[in-house]
Amino acid sequence: MGPLQLDLYTFSKLHAVANFRHRPDTVAPTVNIQIQAGLGPVEGMDNKYQVTLEVSRIEPPEGTGTLPYEIAFQVVGQFSVLDASHKDKEKLLRVNGTSVLYSAAREMILIMTGRGPWGPYQLPTINFQEMAHQSAMPAAPG
Repeated sequence: MGPLQLDLYTFSKLHAVANFRHRPDTVAPTVNIQIQAGLGPVEGMDNKYQVTLEVSRIEPPEGTGTLPYEIAFQVVGQFSVLDASHKDKEKLLRVNGTSVLYSAAREMILIMTGRGPWGPYQLPTINFQEMAHQSAMPAAPG
């Protein structure tokens, strides 16, 4: 077992709306994703942390095509750090915690859009290791 365990996760926001202006022959090859993530300790619980991951917008680069759905979500997870002496808990949570939550969201979006008019839509993968190096993650809201 690894040093991080997902205890639970919930979707506090889940939005997928069909884009009826979408033309399947103009599917954008890449997308821009606006992501915000936060983390903080769970009050009163040692080695328990909350990670919040929000995708507020997914859109194609200007002039590259359309997307079949308008998608946004926020997923909140609680994690236990099993190795209390882990040398970099924050990086572990920023990289692995957000990766786990994003994977759960990818699956949920795939299921939701599977019954949509344009068929299932799979979010692209994201390298959260690169994102963790680009900027510090703010504290989790609430």
